[in-house]
Amino acid sequence: MSRSNLEGYSILLVEDEPLIAMDIADELEGHGARVHNVPSVDEALTILASAAVSAAVLDYRLADGTADELCQRLTDMGIPFVIYSGYTEVEGVCGKWGVIRKPAAPNALVGMVIARLQISSK
Repeated sequence: MSRSNLEGYSILLVEDEPLIAMDIADELEGHGARVHNVPSVDEALTILASAAVSAAVLDYRLADGTADELCQRLTDMGIPFVIYSGYTEVEGVCGKWGVIRKPAAPNALVGMVIARLQISSK
């Protein structure tokens, strides 16, 4: 996979801050990804139950709770993910890959998503 090409990949973006979500979604779409952009844990779980997802970008603290359940579900499904959060206290399955701290450039997140996809396909 080219470092700049996410063509054919479907990315779940779970971010409850609209401007941040829009910036990240635009960057992912600019690299060819199809983005499922939702603001809550509940909506993300619905997407996971009904759509094929290649990878995910998750804020850790959302309006309806933490991303712990999402991280576990993604892990169980074998779907790589990136946690993008202002919180440093991310433990358990959500913290297994580390955390990209807010604020970070959207292209840094895209690079991390691509790296996770490359690791998971090996």
